[in-house]
Amino acid sequence: MNKVSREITGWLLRVFVVAAFVAAMHSCRGNRSAVNVNEPAEVVTVSSNLDEAFRSMTAEYGKWERVRIPVSVKLTSPKNFSLSGTATFVRGKSIQFSMRVLGMEVATLFVTPDSVIAIEKFHKYYVAESLRSFLDGFPVSIDNVSDLLTGRAFILGQNSLSASDVSKVKLSSDPARRGWTMTPPQVSSSGDYSFSFSPYNILQTLKIALDGSNATVDYAGVESTAYGPMAAGVILSAHSGRLAVEATIEWNLKRARWDSEVEERPVSIPRGYTRVKSSDLSKLIKNM
Repeated sequence: MNKVSREITGWLLRVFVVAAFVAAMHSCRGNRSAVNVNEPAEVVTVSSNLDEAFRSMTAEYGKWERVRIPVSVKLTSPKNFSLSGTATFVRGKSIQFSMRVLGMEVATLFVTPDSVIAIEKFHKYYVAESLRSFLDGFPVSIDNVSDLLTGRAFILGQNSLSASDVSKVKLSSDPARRGWTMTPPQVSSSGDYSFSFSPYNILQTLKIALDGSNATVDYAGVESTAYGPMAAGVILSAHSGRLAVEATIEWNLKRARWDSEVEERPVSIPRGYTRVKSSDLSKLIKNM
């Protein structure tokens, strides 16, 4: 139990470091057999007009305000363990993970546009930093993280995609997949990212390259929800130098609760906990 608890804070933070693209250094990828790809039965296939395909894709993105989803995660590198919990998303405001082992909450991760708070309860550690400092000033919004984790394309630093964003991105045919790709504006001279879609305009893969590090996010088990398609399986993989972090996130979308059914839960740091720096998380993981 103690060994598991030492891993939780580092792993959960790395999910968001991936989302912030500093995590091209530290993210996750899991067992592909855990989820199945399900294309919708009735969809409009991609046309020769890529602008039309883009607009068709964004038209499916419903505007939810709050959602709470049961989640299970499986880390396979650098260590191996599984746990479950719930994630609560408040559009443009916050993301909260509450992770449990044997029914007990062992870790909480709370991210807002201004801050990152991670609390690990067995050893009484916590991380509390400004989001800008944590991400080295990288232009990632809360909406970007929400969309990355649920299988929606995005442009770094802005809110959810809409049809009017077609002029901001580069669209290309992808003959190998019989689909198409979307490449947003380059984030730096040494990094970029792109999204690949199926012939049915369903997001399949996000690829990230930044400062010599690479990450891939695969989406599987796409399901229809009250607010459009979402990925039931998110398979993340990243490598930087000698560090590789791999995991699978599985969402139970059938048990998702939306908007008025979801209440925000405030997060506070308990007394007696020891603060650790996010820069020390790699050392904690390597020494587990």
